[in-house]
Amino acid sequence: MDVQESKRLCRYSNEQKILVVGEGEFSFSLSLAKAFGSATNITALSLDIREELGRNYNNGKVNVEELERLG
Repeated sequence: MDVQESKRLCRYSNEQKILVVGEGEFSFSLSLAKAFGSATNITALSLDIREELGRNYNNGKVNVEELERLG
């Protein structure tokens, strides 16, 4: 069994299930995922559809791809 080390970032912990609503370019969710080493406990939602992320935000598409890579 793989036990993940507990990590904290301000009020957030990788032991919490985190829901981020209204993400624009997904930079906040990505910063949490990078601090935790994984995005498996993060659910991030945006009003934009995936195809619009690259048009509406400079790093939107890249950030989503990185979040997916992190789980």
